[in-house]
Amino acid sequence: MFRFGGGITYHIRPSLDGDGVVDEIGADFDNALGFVLQSDILFGYYYAGLRYTAIEYEVEGHNADVGGNSVGVLLGFRF
Repeated sequence: MFRFGGGITYHIRPSLDGDGVVDEIGADFDNALGFVLQSDILFGYYYAGLRYTAIEYEVEGHNADVGGNSVGVLLGFRF
């Protein structure tokens, strides 16, 4: 059996902080609203799926945007 879904996501106070060699890299971003799409295949109580997130961040205090789109793989157990 397959299931499909979608919705919105809201990221509050996102930030980027470097460490080690990239210690001087860092930025704070404005809150961001994005969209999520997900598809799963069910195997009894187990499932595997893919999730796509479409979101764009604005750097706080600057007129610059950073894309934050991502794809994720899901494995789970439902009860």
